[in-house]
Amino acid sequence: MLLATLSLCLLAAAPQEPLLKPADQQKIAQKLGEYIDAKIANDAKKQEKAIDAFRKEFDKLGKKLNNGLGLLSSPVDLEAILQGAGTWAKGEAGPGKVSTGKSEAQPAWVSWSFWAPKTYDPKDLTHPVVLWVLPIGTNPRQWLTDLSTASPLAETHAMAAIALPKPEEGDATKAVMIALRGALTVFRADHNRVVLGSEGASCGLAMELANRFPHRFAGIVFSSPAGAPPECRNLSGVPCFVGGNAAEWSKALGDAKAAVVSGETDAGKVAEWVGAQKRSPYPTSINFYPAHNSSRQSYWVRVVPEWSIGANNQILLDADKRPSVEVKVERDKNRITAQVARVERIEFLLNDTIVDLEKPITIEVNGKVTEVQKKRDLAFVIDQFERSGDRGCAFCASFLLSEIPKSESEKAAGEPAKGDAADGAKKKG
Repeated sequence: MLLATLSLCLLAAAPQEPLLKPADQQKIAQKLGEYIDAKIANDAKKQEKAIDAFRKEFDKLGKKLNNGLGLLSSPVDLEAILQGAGTWAKGEAGPGKVSTGKSEAQPAWVSWSFWAPKTYDPKDLTHPVVLWVLPIGTNPRQWLTDLSTASPLAETHAMAAIALPKPEEGDATKAVMIALRGALTVFRADHNRVVLGSEGASCGLAMELANRFPHRFAGIVFSSPAGAPPECRNLSGVPCFVGGNAAEWSKALGDAKAAVVSGETDAGKVAEWVGAQKRSPYPTSINFYPAHNSSRQSYWVRVVPEWSIGANNQILLDADKRPSVEVKVERDKNRITAQVARVERIEFLLNDTIVDLEKPITIEVNGKVTEVQKKRDLAFVIDQFERSGDRGCAFCASFLLSEIPKSESEKAAGEPAKGDAADGAKKKG
């Protein structure tokens, strides 16, 4: 297997500077928001009218930009448009208030609380958010109320807190992801500045969650973690703050090549560290070892693994027999190279930060080379945004490969080959 580590630096690609002024980005975002609102309201006529108005505004303001390539060639503009779209629920989530969140569409055992700092301005799209996962039995509203009067984090960060449900109540990881979506609906937040926080007995769940969805968080706080650390090898390169006497946790994260900072759980230091974290959504290399049925994507790589599913959707395989995906991109060569094992299909989500979509892209998977030319597609941008709810990244094309040669480890084990089709490919070998 390839032993590359995950680099969370943005790729050196053009254009990184926005093509549009913020006011023009917001004009397009407003039109997209009207479409999103119409879709939430299940109003088909308004949806059709709104998406048509959005496309017209997008084309009008993007025409002739970047030597005629338009806005689809600028991920930074697409991200700003996604960040600014949609109507945010107000409720009680006003500046300097703790409020309780609840979605009628969700199970009764899923509830959480919010804190909006006194400086919170819903017109500001760059607000950072901390999602706190609390031990079973903790009252999230009271916990946030206490934190808001004692922690420097409360002065600068919007926060959401959810207590872990009891095992008989439901899936804890599902509850936390529902709370995350709730927080990012209520707050006008920068989706690249979302930090996952945990303390005591909840740290294990936070690590498991981050290991399933490593691309969703700018950093993770483990405050005085209790118990043994669970598997964390998908956190390679992810910034982690380990507070308290937790040498075993620091070692496990260090072995996984996470970017670990260890120290005392001092509120000021934690606040300073959290405030400095910002996710880079397009890393140059990705190591991904799916360990759960819900874990299908890491940054710009998505997979359909080959595996056996057991109780509670857990994989019935030893860690060294699970799917593995190790990818790197060389943008100067417009080349993506991947070593994968036990993967049925792999999809690369693309934009002009990852590769130059004006040129042919060379994709090599387990030694098999394919050359492709992909077109930018606005409908794909919206589809991926609606699918993930992640406003901090934007993809305008993809390449799906199903014909995957065996890896060396699969050959040694005598495992069968995968499917027999590739998406839009011109094969070279």
